[in-house]
Amino acid sequence: MTEKATVVVLHGWGMSSFVTRYWCRQLRLAEFEPAEFAYHSLTRTLDANVDRLADHIRALPSHQTVHLVGHSLGGIMIMQCLATHQFHNLGRVVMVGTPFQGSAPAVRLKTTRIGHFLLGKTIVQWQGVQAKDMPKDLEVGTIAGTSPIGMGRLIGRLEHPHDGTVSVKETHVPFAKDHIVMPVTHSEMLLSKPVSQQMIRFLQTGCFDKQP
Repeated sequence: MTEKATVVVLHGWGMSSFVTRYWCRQLRLAEFEPAEFAYHSLTRTLDANVDRLADHIRALPSHQTVHLVGHSLGGIMIMQCLATHQFHNLGRVVMVGTPFQGSAPAVRLKTTRIGHFLLGKTIVQWQGVQAKDMPKDLEVGTIAGTSPIGMGRLIGRLEHPHDGTVSVKETHVPFAKDHIVMPVTHSEMLLSKPVSQQMIRFLQTGCFDKQP
């Protein structure tokens, strides 16, 4: 019997691992073993959270393949972790709604005192970090949304198309092997069966299903 690959799952800004439960359920149905990673985006810095993530990955059985999946800020955490730590048993990576090129609403909020406080330490530090290069042999897939409903569009001027929080343009990075755009909002990504199916497809094959 083949041992199941582990998938480390990261939530986004201001959330908890509760919001990724649907993804985890779908991953189990697809014969993966999800391992949720919770972190404090408001009270801990990006560096502190990334170091904890690295410890979490290293604590997993070393003989198992470890895939990584992150929503929004969770994808930034993965990017920073893989750029600053080395692992020998990595599989594939999927980043969903992750603003690698910066987030227009976050940039706008950071300019105000209250916004700086609300964003928390992780995002404030991330805003000064450039997109990192991933290990060259790593297969990375990115998913963006195009349903323009969300509070983000009221805070910052988002370039169309966008998911209400992050523009499609902000999700592009040169190290991605594949990229797909889906008609969902930033929050809907977490509960969308088509999104979870595409995520699983990439983990299994290294590419998304773009058949009409």
